Amino acid sequence: MKKLVFSLIVAVVLTWNGNTVFAARGGGKGGGQGKGTETSEKKDKPVKEKKEEKQKPSAGQDANDSKGKSGKEKDKEKDKEKDSAKGAEHQQQLKAIEQQMEHEEAKHLERAARLERMKELAGADAAEHLGKLTEKEKGRYENKQQKMEEKRQRILQSVKETPAGGKEKADANEQGRSKSKQRAEYREKAKKEITKENIDKELAKTEKEIEQESKEEK
Repeated sequence: MKKLVFSLIVAVVLTWNGNTVFAARGGGKGGGQGKGTETSEKKDKPVKEKKEEKQKPSAGQDANDSKGKSGKEKDKEKDKEKDSAKGAEHQQQLKAIEQQMEHEEAKHLERAARLERMKELAGADAAEHLGKLTEKEKGRYENKQQKMEEKRQRILQSVKETPAGGKEKADANEQGRSKSKQRAEYREKAKKEITKENIDKELAKTEKEIEQESKEEK
């Protein structure tokens, strides 16, 4: 009887232990699967976050884009300033050459008036010499003006500013009136300054100036 009871107790204990071990094994497998799922989710989550980060522009990128745009605008402003400075420089050069041309023209007109006055006062012997001197002065002046006009055209071409035909015609008419007025004024001046008493001195002075300037032009 005692043996039978003991056998039953042993059987119950073994059955209970077996159930416990089975449950533990099942729970371990389920727990492992749960942990594996959590681990895979954790692994997938950073990948998704990285993709989202790549798709979204960062604050640094926005700043760089704004810097790039502002840099382009600054470059355009610098180019405009350079063009403006070049334009101002060309205008100054143009003004300078035109003033020089006006000065040379006035000098020639005055010199021609003085030579004309000398012809009126000089005798027949000096007339031929004065004629040659007048032609030499004319050649000197035309050569000088041609060089300055070529320089003026180069400046105009560099800034791509060609005056309109109507404006050139108006300027030419105005210049013609100015020349006529200047000639009259220089003739009156020559009559007052050049007399029979000082004609030789004035002739020598004028001839020296023409010879010297003609050499400088060559």
